[in-house]
Amino acid sequence: MGQIEASSQDFNHQPLTLIMKKILILPFLVCSAQILNAQVITNFSSDFNTGPTATALANYKQADGSTSTLNWGATAGTGGTGGVLLGAGSINNFYRIGTGNTQTNFDFGSLAVGGTYSTSIDLRINTSVNDLTVATFGFTTNNAAGTLTSPGVNVAGGIVRNNSANFQLRMRSDSANVADLLFAQNTLTSNNWYQITLDLTKNATAGQFAYDLTLWSLGANGTSTPTIFNDGIKDIRLTGTLTNVPFYSTGVAQWAIDARNTAGNTGITALDNFNVVPEPSTGLLMLVGLAALAGRTRKRLNS
Repeated sequence: MGQIEASSQDFNHQPLTLIMKKILILPFLVCSAQILNAQVITNFSSDFNTGPTATALANYKQADGSTSTLNWGATAGTGGTGGVLLGAGSINNFYRIGTGNTQTNFDFGSLAVGGTYSTSIDLRINTSVNDLTVATFGFTTNNAAGTLTSPGVNVAGGIVRNNSANFQLRMRSDSANVADLLFAQNTLTSNNWYQITLDLTKNATAGQFAYDLTLWSLGANGTSTPTIFNDGIKDIRLTGTLTNVPFYSTGVAQWAIDARNTAGNTGITALDNFNVVPEPSTGLLMLVGLAALAGRTRKRLNS
């Protein structure tokens, strides 16, 4: 593996923002270079804009490694770009690079205390009826269909309408509901786009992750600046702490999504923009600031 170097001279003659970017990205570059062959990654982003279907869905597989069940549409996504259509029935797909059922994992064991994995999906919601509709996404060590809603090692968030006029923002761990937040579906704008974000931050206490699960409004075409959705009474947001998470110290976990409708396009009608992004810990940001300050001090002394 080639070495990644950054000399003090480099830092002395570059803008502060670029110095910060270099220091932040170095750990991820080293990590990726070391574990690429093991199918462990630090991030991904899927906007589904690239056609044809086979190209747009190339990195999504069913539990047994067979072809994705996601239904791609050239204008189904935000802003009329490519996206995923969700009709009657259910989908359960894993993010997997390459062919077959080789797992592609995120290494939670190596995540620093205070570090965060942030994941999100966009979804368009039809509120005209009350049929069951669900979208759940997150991380799992289980390798079976329906893994995010079945017993197993998983941490996931999402939204559900269970044959009623209400939706629930729902946080799950090992198939159990950790927290729910109820709100009336008529407070949503039918056929508008929304975004769900799930942040998992590693705590210093073994086995614990802090979570932040939030519903955002994206407007009619999904391209508006995200704003936290409020039902007129409260922000639709759940925060808390998960305990006894098995992959805290030694485990890796796959990213997966479960989504379903029971009666055609009467609930969540489309999905788009699946993402996982690592965020550095506060301690790392402090080190970045100190390194940048030291670089600027050396520059002044040398000038």
